[in-house]
Amino acid sequence: MRYLVTAEVPTTAIPGSPDQTISYIENMVIPMHEALIKLEAEKKILAAGCQVGKKAKCRLS
Repeated sequence: MRYLVTAEVPTTAIPGSPDQTISYIENMVIPMHEALIKLEAEKKILAAGCQVGKKAKCRLS
């Protein structure tokens, strides 16, 4: 059986300034993608990715 798992980022977590954006990418986005790559390599998930858009959701399967 397969499951679709999604995650949402609250709009309050979206950075406002360029410095906050850099910090957000370094501390949240990059580690999340590294974790997803590791899970794919370990065959624990089939695929992962994020939809693009203001209120996009990340998707694991």
